[in-house]
Amino acid sequence: MYQSNVAYPGYTTSQGSAMGTPTMGIPVGPNTSILQQGYPAPVILPSPPEGTWGIGIEEFQRKYNVSAKWTPYLQPLKDYVTVIVCDDSGSMRMLADPDVGDNMTRWAELKMIMNVVVEAHAAVGTVCDVYFINRGAYRNVSSFAQLSGAFAYPPSGGTNLLRVLHQVAADHCNPDLIERNVIIHIFTDGHPTNDQGREDFPAFANWLRRRPCIDKTFVSIILCTDDEYIDQLYRQLEYNPGMNLGIRGVDCTEDYRGELRDVRRTRGWNYPFSFGDYVVKTIAGAIDPSIHLIDLPAQPDCCTIS
Repeated sequence: MYQSNVAYPGYTTSQGSAMGTPTMGIPVGPNTSILQQGYPAPVILPSPPEGTWGIGIEEFQRKYNVSAKWTPYLQPLKDYVTVIVCDDSGSMRMLADPDVGDNMTRWAELKMIMNVVVEAHAAVGTVCDVYFINRGAYRNVSSFAQLSGAFAYPPSGGTNLLRVLHQVAADHCNPDLIERNVIIHIFTDGHPTNDQGREDFPAFANWLRRRPCIDKTFVSIILCTDDEYIDQLYRQLEYNPGMNLGIRGVDCTEDYRGELRDVRRTRGWNYPFSFGDYVVKTIAGAIDPSIHLIDLPAQPDCCTIS
């Protein structure tokens, strides 16, 4: 049985650290007295009263040009705990798509999509817990403005995804305390490293296969790069039930340009797929095969969206 107070191989826990003082008596998750070594204590935001935040699903649909057939896939998010892991490592300073002459960095693109992702959750009346790889976590996020401090300075540091995922597991995936299923969205531009700063993709893949409460956790990996090698590296992790491939509960999504290309290659070059549709696919694909596999050839009992 998973115990969050037991050190993982190569990852010592710091049992004397406090996770921060909750405001207004807000629960901050199971085993919150345990921080992974070196991971900052979180910022605990007060949960807004019900019905006082978010633009509503219809306004969200209009604002981001989301197809009406996609918006119903957002409603189940209310029944899940949503965790977002943001890569704030130094490589996020690089251009998102250097081949097209666009000067937008991966970090700037992440800020843009995070704005929409948080607003999508707020539109259905739910909050997110946002974990940065290096600069700590923000709990109960209901507005992108609450993340402005984290995005105010440039990305730097390594890509120790394992450390932050162990922290997420300690906070949300205790089998004795977990009540709702958990969706973990990972925004990253590539190579996960270990505590020694060495690339360690096999250890990351192994964590996904052996993650705590695997029947109650769903993982969505969103790539902040158009690098084909990175795409192929992560794509092998994606769960394809029709072909019995990948890791259960894992979805992998390219950046918008790559996803648009793949969706239209499969569904037809005139298939409507806006940036808003892409965000819905990103945040619902890990829990709904109708969206999860829309960029791949149809399989029996899958890809029912047309």
